Amino acid sequence: MHWQGKVDNCYWFHFATLTQNDWDEYLKFTKLTVSSKDSCRLILCSALSGWDIPSANQRLSLSNVIKDNTHLGTKPAGIAFVVDSSLIVGALTAVRWIVKTSCPEKISSNLFGAFDFFHKIDSTFSEKNVVSDMRKIIPPLYIKF
Repeated sequence: MHWQGKVDNCYWFHFATLTQNDWDEYLKFTKLTVSSKDSCRLILCSALSGWDIPSANQRLSLSNVIKDNTHLGTKPAGIAFVVDSSLIVGALTAVRWIVKTSCPEKISSNLFGAFDFFHKIDSTFSEKNVVSDMRKIIPPLYIKF
């Protein structure tokens, strides 16, 4: 299961499971965000709740989407990954070895760490709006605030 949205200048995606369909939707989301021309956009990927580790093929497909589409858009202002699993951090690190981002990034164990990071990049960032949007869309069982 997954949910996604866009609030102001923040694109967000939240995983609860990691089926192939979820992964395919995440790749579409990644392509959209890295090729966007929105100025000062912030990208939030949340994977709280202990989803499975992306396979080697999934990590490679993510790397390819980023490499193949980054030149189409403007550079994101920042990317934050919110994960509560050291295994997922390891998978993200593997992707980041292959694809270096050209913007500030943060890996946090909770949403508020990501939000603090976004505030430092963009003083107009509205944590309240993002949380409100996520609460409207994501069932409480699948997100920790």
